[in-house]
Amino acid sequence: MLKVSGLEFKQFLNDPKFWVDHQTWYEFDSFYVNDTDRTDDDVDHDELLPTDVIKIEAGTVHLTDSDTEGVSLNSYFKKWKKLQTEGYVLVKLKKKDIEPFKLHVKTFKNASVVS
Repeated sequence: MLKVSGLEFKQFLNDPKFWVDHQTWYEFDSFYVNDTDRTDDDVDHDELLPTDVIKIEAGTVHLTDSDTEGVSLNSYFKKWKKLQTEGYVLVKLKKKDIEPFKLHVKTFKNASVVS
């Protein structure tokens, strides 16, 4: 099973090296957003929130229009993730702790706060 944040899933889907325009596509057997089964829904990826939890039980990536076999979505995602040089951490804090946390994050070289 593939389990990722909405943020990471959208980064994966928007990587042009892995998704050749109108040629590479995926399908899934089950698709959950925050434990709600959305398998039969037309899921608009633009509406996924960074904090959403995406679970895909099984899926296939087709690398071309004529690719009938495809590759495992899970293994394709893992290949993508291995090539990434940056990562993301989603943190839930009490409001009073947000500013001190942001200041602490800024002490790390090459770290940035997205909020």
